[in-house]
Parts: sequence; structure tokens; C-alpha cells
Amino acid sequence: DYHLALLVAKELGIPTVKAVEDDYSKLPSLAVEGKADMVMGGYIPDDSIEGIAWSASYLDFGQCLIVPRGSRIKNIKQLRGKTIGAYEDPAVIKWINDNIPDKKALVTYEGVGWFHHLEKRDVDAIIYDYPFTVEEIKPFSSSLQIAAFNLNDSTYAIGIKQGNDDMRTAVNTALL
Repeated sequence: DYHLALLVAKELGIPTVKAVEDDYSKLPSLAVEGKADMVMGGYIPDDSIEGIAWSASYLDFGQCLIVPRGSRIKNIKQLRGKTIGAYEDPAVIKWINDNIPDKKALVTYEGVGWFHHLEKRDVDAIIYDYPFTVEEIKPFSSSLQIAAFNLNDSTYAIGIKQGNDDMRTAVNTALL
């Protein structure tokens, strides 16, 4: 996403990009408060995030199912009565609740290293964005595996403070 931000900035004639890092759930408020111009980092357009308008999509992807190596779980139908882990993302949480209603529990995480919870069997499976999974599963390749791909069709977009139509138009133009 940082490299994409650099390309968008270049297209907009902005010479430098300053990345502002914070917890995923706090990033939209930084844009709303004017402390950041754009919100990136794997955001799925979500109208429930107040004060944010969304750009056009910049990546189509799907969620994937991650399980311990050797697990009998191969698809989401087998998550009945199981505890599922997910990254703290309202759109993903909604998808899980809509598509896996008979789970035992849903536990959400923020920050790095949360795959350890699956490795330690605090949860039975994880639902996560495929693009991020590819990198984040690497340190766990001997103990975890992707069991199912393309659980849904989704998109990433850039969040911009609502009402900043010029910025949103410029970002959409840069993404084309």
C-alpha cells in the first residue's frame, strides 16, 4: 500500500508521502480529523465507517481460510461449533457473521503476530484477506496452511474524508 500511495502522490503532483501508522481501527478517524489525507492498508469499503468516502477499487481479492497443518477443516461448512479468529475489520466480521452463523465464537485481533493464536490453538481457524495472508503466514509455514481460497469477492479501496470530493476525484483518476 505504501508503494501505491507513492504512485497516487506522484500522479497528484505531491513530492513526498509521509506514512502515519496506527491501529487499523483508528486510521479512519485520522482522516476525519485531518491528520491524514488518505486511509490505506487493506480497507474494504464500509459505509458504517462515519466520515469516510471510498475511492474506486484498487485490488479485487477474496478472504481465505487458514487452519493448523493437518486440520480436518477444509471449508467454512466445517466451522460449525468452532472458534474463529479474524482481524478487527468491520466488513470481515460482518461477512463471517453472515456466512458462518453456527460458529462457537468469533475472536478479533489487531496488530502483528496474531497468527500465533491459531498456532497455539486459541482459535480453530482464521478468516483473513488473501493478499496479506501470503506474507503473514510465511513464519508459520511449518504449522499453518491455507485450506480454502476465494471465500468471497471483495475489493480494497482508499478512504478519504467525506466531503473532500477533489481529493477523491484525484485519487480515482490516479487509480485508473
